[in-house]
Amino acid sequence: GESPQITVETPPPSPESCPALQLPFFPDGPGYHHAVELRAIDGTWGDENPITTWFRMRQPLLDDTPTRPLERVMFAADATSGIAACLPFDGFTFVNTDLSVHVGRPPTGEWIALRAATVVGANGVACAHATILDSLGQVGVVGETLVVRKR
Repeated sequence: GESPQITVETPPPSPESCPALQLPFFPDGPGYHHAVELRAIDGTWGDENPITTWFRMRQPLLDDTPTRPLERVMFAADATSGIAACLPFDGFTFVNTDLSVHVGRPPTGEWIALRAATVVGANGVACAHATILDSLGQVGVVGETLVVRKR
């Protein structure tokens, strides 16, 4: 028989060509939103799934230690359900119960993109998933399970 065809995402547009993305749910003061630069590739946060977003860490995880490529991937992957929000944050909580990241090759450059979506079931369980991209194309995939509850 024939081998199955694997679809590989093509490279997204460059981060420099994409508008900045501000997430509205962060309070004033220091936090995650100051540690990351986001650029919107397509989709609208909180409105559409899927959404594709560039991530760039503004500082290293540890002072005086260069950030490794896999650390950049994990930093972005951990934001899969947050970037692919499909219910209002002020009305619901989303608790990650797991995070699976599969990487097929090391990423290149400082920017990592996620093409992410979340599906919420009627039983309070949600599944978020993403394709991980860099300037060359697909790097890997993310899978995440969430418990969703009303606030």
